[in-house]
Amino acid sequence: MASRWARLGGGIVDLVIIGIVTGLISIPFVNWNNVVNPEPGTSMYDGARVGTNAISVVLAFFYFWLMHAKWGQTLGKMLVRTRVVRADDGQAITTGQAAGRSAFYSVLGGICGCIGLIDVAWILWDQRKQALHCKVAQTVVVRADPYRPNPYAHR
Repeated sequence: MASRWARLGGGIVDLVIIGIVTGLISIPFVNWNNVVNPEPGTSMYDGARVGTNAISVVLAFFYFWLMHAKWGQTLGKMLVRTRVVRADDGQAITTGQAAGRSAFYSVLGGICGCIGLIDVAWILWDQRKQALHCKVAQTVVVRADPYRPNPYAHR
């Protein structure tokens, strides 16, 4: 199994990547007058905050889904050398499992931050270091050992 610290590090890298891309997409929706010269009770978003949050959730869903389905790794997992595999046999996860993990993690976490926090914090006390999205999809995160066969090599 991957260490809790490796999972945390990879997750932070992924959130920074998603945050930067979402931030760049959100720039046109920012009311710069309210950023530079804010008035009490005003927002820097001209009513588009829900839209930018929705963009963030959709972007995160596709990022995690496609990266896990193809390589079993996101850019953050690649950096810390971890990968997602099936819990029962250690083989590559299916596209459906990747979608399930991604939906639970990004959509539920994006809608209600407390669910996302509980989901991620679950690795702190779980014996197999699984988050709730891992349990839902029946997956585990393991070290991507260069001396072991890569179950995603055939994709």
